[in-house]
Amino acid sequence: MGTHWIKLRSGIIVQAKDVHFSQNPVKTSFSRIGDMAVELEDLYSKYSIQLSAGSRMATRIRGAKDLKVRWETEPKNTITGEMIINAINFQRIAGALLPLDGNDKAEFFLNKLLDGDLDITKRTPNVGKSFLWELELWNKMTHMGLHAEFKEPDISWEDKGDVLGVACKRLYSEKHVQHVLSEAVAQIKETTHYGIAAFNLDDLVVPADQIFHAHDKSVVLDWLTRANQDFLVRNHRHFEKYFLSNRLAGVIVSTSCLSRLDTLYVASQWTVWTHPELDADNKRRIQYLYEKLSAGSSAGV
Repeated sequence: MGTHWIKLRSGIIVQAKDVHFSQNPVKTSFSRIGDMAVELEDLYSKYSIQLSAGSRMATRIRGAKDLKVRWETEPKNTITGEMIINAINFQRIAGALLPLDGNDKAEFFLNKLLDGDLDITKRTPNVGKSFLWELELWNKMTHMGLHAEFKEPDISWEDKGDVLGVACKRLYSEKHVQHVLSEAVAQIKETTHYGIAAFNLDDLVVPADQIFHAHDKSVVLDWLTRANQDFLVRNHRHFEKYFLSNRLAGVIVSTSCLSRLDTLYVASQWTVWTHPELDADNKRRIQYLYEKLSAGSSAGV
C-alpha cells in the first residue's frame, strides 16, 4: 500500500494510490475449503437452483469436498498441483458468493456465476467473470464498513447523505477501453451522478495458464502495481476528459494473479487514481474510499 506519482505524456503529474489484498494461503485450509463447498451447495439449494452433475459449479463443489477427504485421510503426496489450483479457484468463487446469503441479489448472482469458466488462469471472456468482479468489489466494500448495495450503476453506497456509484467493468482488450469507459460514465450519470469506474485487468495483462513464481511477495506486488500504472498511463487521455469535467470522481484498477511463494495463493493489487484538478467534493469522495480501502488492506480484509 502506498502513494505514487505518475507523469503522463502530457506532462501532467497525477497521484495513484495502491492497495494490496492477498487471499489467505491455502496450504492449511483444505478442510475449510471443503466446508465452503458444503455451504455453497446448501446456498444453491436454499434458492432452489439445481446444479446439473456435469456443470462447472457442481464439479468445483465436488472437487473441493473430495479434496477435504483426501487431505484428512490419505497421504499428502496423493494431492496433485491441479487439485490445489482447483481449490484456490473454488475458494475465490465461494468466498464471493457465500456472503450473499439473505441478500436480495443472491439468486441473481448465484445464477450468473454459472455462466462460463471462472478459473483465474483462463482468458475466455464470459458473463460470469464480469459478475465475479462486481461481487469481489462489493465484498471488499462491505468488509470495509461501507454500506454498499447492488444498485445502479452497479454498486452504490451512501455516506452522510452523499451517494456515490461504482460502474464495474472487466476488460479483455485495450482496443475497447474508450468505449467501455464511456459506458461506465453514462451509467453513473444516469443514476448516482457522481461515481467511480472500476476496471478489472486480469484478462488483459496476465498471460493465460501462468503462475507467477517469486522469492518474495513484494516482487509480485511490484509487478501488479506496474501493470495497473502502465494501463493508466497508456489510457490517461480517455480518463482525463471525464475528470476535468467532473463526470468521474476516480478510477479503481485491479489486477490479480495466481502466485507461488511457499504455497499457491491469489495476489491482488488495486490502484485508486484521481486527478489533481477535481472539484473539492469529488476529491473528498475518492479520498474517503481510499482510506476505507487502506484500512481494509491493513486489517487483512
